[in-house]
Amino acid sequence: MNVTYLDHSGFCVELKHTVLIFDFVEGSLPHFDPKKAIYFFVSHRHQDHFHKHLGELLTAYPQAKAIVSSDIRRVRDAAVTFMRPKEERMLDDIYITTLQSTDEGVAFLVQAEQQVIYHAGDLHWWYWDDDSKSEKAAMKQAYFTEIKKLCDIPIDLAFLVLDPRQESDYWMGFDAFMRINQVQYAVPMHCWEDYDIMNRLKNHPCSEPYRDRIISYDHRGETFQIGGKQDEICI
Repeated sequence: MNVTYLDHSGFCVELKHTVLIFDFVEGSLPHFDPKKAIYFFVSHRHQDHFHKHLGELLTAYPQAKAIVSSDIRRVRDAAVTFMRPKEERMLDDIYITTLQSTDEGVAFLVQAEQQVIYHAGDLHWWYWDDDSKSEKAAMKQAYFTEIKKLCDIPIDLAFLVLDPRQESDYWMGFDAFMRINQVQYAVPMHCWEDYDIMNRLKNHPCSEPYRDRIISYDHRGETFQIGGKQDEICI
């Protein structure tokens, strides 16, 4: 599959017959075969995840469909499918499962063309120093409850939050997901263009068991290719 970093938490995943576009807000979409089925995924209503002109995108790509979190009510189009947290749905040839975000909306687990792809949206261990002890405990429990639901599902590609605003605690949510779940390759996102945070994670002692499975990038529009489960990453 070809994967293109669009911006922030936005990525395009191109398979042989299918294009999956997650949380596209800014940047340019790559060129792909117009005959392919196209699916836009929108995890929640925050402006860094939801393209306010989604209707125009669907007009520009008449064959496209959108899978949109149910917290978004500003889109009315026959090509839009709304999904609530903890829901499963078969749409054409792709199977979609949603998880409950620890912030807004949903995370997506998508099975298409024998590939399993996870996009976290804002499902993350949001650990903040100024939260109370009880708030921190509730957040941790909510996060672990959701991500443990995937522990028996081999994931080919996971897009996971790595947010520099969490300062010294930036690594905790990413690390927990990688240790609990079976992830072939992981792509950091939600980095606010602090691309060096990926190198900091790779150099952090926590990542020793999985750092060779972290895919990093340093500019919008960067594309990398992932073949089979045993193939090398080409950037």
